[in-house]
Amino acid sequence: MSRGAMLLAAAALVVCGWAPLWAEAVSPVHEEGVLLAIADGYLKLEPCAPNVVRVAFARYPEYFRRRSLSVEARRCEPVAFETSRGPGETVVTTGALRIRVDTTTGQVSFADASGRPILAEAGRSISPALVQGEQTYHVQQTWADQE
Repeated sequence: MSRGAMLLAAAALVVCGWAPLWAEAVSPVHEEGVLLAIADGYLKLEPCAPNVVRVAFARYPEYFRRRSLSVEARRCEPVAFETSRGPGETVVTTGALRIRVDTTTGQVSFADASGRPILAEAGRSISPALVQGEQTYHVQQTWADQE
């Protein structure tokens, strides 16, 4: 399949709202980064600079399309990155970082360009909560000691 046909097919999936199908495909041609379906939601990796990657997690893919009233618009510049997939992992590589996602747990780890570990996620949880009468979520994320 040609690159143009792949872009057209991906655009059709996004326009039709078939986000779970798009999320399953790991595609470096997605201009904003990579969207992955993991066990309990969706993980988006968005390179903003060779040494900066925005990582976002949500239960539903629609979350990534909504605008925030309290957060300034993202200012990510187009960054060259590559994506590879192996057994149980997806890796996004920029000029300065190697970001590995365990596709079973969704845990993210960061290494420098030479592969030296920088930071590794130990776990995350999102649980429903009622705060001041509003349905929302409590979020917790933990990181592993790299020493």
